[in-house]
Amino acid sequence: MTRRWADNRRYFREGGQAGFETKRGCTGGCVYCADPVAKGKQTRARAPEAVADEIERLLSLGIDHLHTCDSEFNMPPWHALAVCREFERRGLGEKLRWYAYCAPSPFSPELAVAMRRAGCVGINFGTDSGDEAMLRRLGRCYAPEDILNATRWSKETGMTVMLDLLLGAPGESRESLTRTIELMKRVGPDVAGVSVGVRLYPGTSLAEQLGAGQDTSQPVFHLEPAVAPFVFDLLDALIGDDPRFLYFDPNRPERNYNYNANQRLTEAIRKGHRGAYWDILRRAK
Repeated sequence: MTRRWADNRRYFREGGQAGFETKRGCTGGCVYCADPVAKGKQTRARAPEAVADEIERLLSLGIDHLHTCDSEFNMPPWHALAVCREFERRGLGEKLRWYAYCAPSPFSPELAVAMRRAGCVGINFGTDSGDEAMLRRLGRCYAPEDILNATRWSKETGMTVMLDLLLGAPGESRESLTRTIELMKRVGPDVAGVSVGVRLYPGTSLAEQLGAGQDTSQPVFHLEPAVAPFVFDLLDALIGDDPRFLYFDPNRPERNYNYNANQRLTEAIRKGHRGAYWDILRRAK
């Protein structure tokens, strides 16, 4: 993986994140996710040495801020540990700042320490919800306690944490929304990203469940009818002015954290900020 087929230097210079994969495919059962459809339901792992070779090539180009493109970096955890240890063995952790997508489980204090020693500075956990029943409906295999532990272990090593929420799936209620926001406040991430409405991708079990067609010319979203009339007012009341939360309320566009055409993000990148866009927004405040 020589990374010679694109102008990586220009991409990074103009604000793009250099991505790298350690594996492809996902064995997860999330009902809404298109990754198993697009990349396969079996994991094909790269040799840790090959991943480290690619990172060294990017470093030689002056690119030292990166982000994983794995569906979940820590699935399976043994491979994530092997990659981190290879990075540490080569001393890459002292030269890199990289971010990862991870699931709250399986996650461990051992992996958190290994990731930090390998140069990881931030983790985006695909949390989705803080309500146990909603997590089951979404096909997630962890509990609210796992979210709390993964966040705590990561922050104890010095990594920043974002918890991504996906609200409005079938079965969502006033109570589940309230439990989710209350858990986020108790867990205490550096950033909590709130998305309202679930996109329906052809080939996913959620799209089949809701009878969505195969036409992909326009994005199709689902928002639970039981919460649609009040969801933004409720979230606004629950979140208040807590600066850790990023979410788009149609009535308050200044809080929008859509990365596309985000003026605050654009200005921060122009001033030299690099890294995960959610972390740039956090630091740029």
